Amino acid sequence: MNLEELFKNLGKAGAKLLLNKEEKKSEVINLDQISSADILPGVLKRLVSQGEYNKAEDMLFSEWSEDCSGEMYNIAVDFYGLLREKTDEELRRGNFSREEIYQGLKEIEEKMKESKKFRGE
Repeated sequence: MNLEELFKNLGKAGAKLLLNKEEKKSEVINLDQISSADILPGVLKRLVSQGEYNKAEDMLFSEWSEDCSGEMYNIAVDFYGLLREKTDEELRRGNFSREEIYQGLKEIEEKMKESKKFRGE
């Protein structure tokens, strides 16, 4: 499944869940109105549930490089919160470590500070 297909499916599922609406075959979801910050949390949660921690972290930092917003910062903090809930054994099976969680949190803190300096905040 490619990323665009994944976004479409997540958008449909999100609309069904949030709006309590069944999908109609004639409904079209306009991807231009959906930002990566709308989709990313669901994608990250899915990857974490599949044990794909490194893939999820790579995706997070890829999106972060495009958008250093407070919203993206919150998504990153939530992502590392999900990882902190994993046991050491689960992390090991996913080729990840508790140390990497703390390194990732430190890195997003630094990047957030840098982006605020750049924006003059």
